[in-house]
Amino acid sequence: MTDSFISTKPIPVRERLIMALDVPSLSEARALVEELGDSVIFYKVGMELFMSGDYFGFIEWLKQQNKKVFLKP
Repeated sequence: MTDSFISTKPIPVRERLIMALDVPSLSEARALVEELGDSVIFYKVGMELFMSGDYFGFIEWLKQQNKKVFLKP
């Protein structure tokens, strides 16, 4: 087995955890982000939240909270 599939990109420890926001509403997602505070900075936002309303506004809100976002349709 070769190491060619292993990334050599240095990823800061704080960015290694990606929290999936797999909840049915934007209000639940916001509450979860606020509850977790600075302990999580990277979030996965998927189709369920996309279908729930103001998806793009929520992404903008996450960015204003200095969060990183992984979008998964």
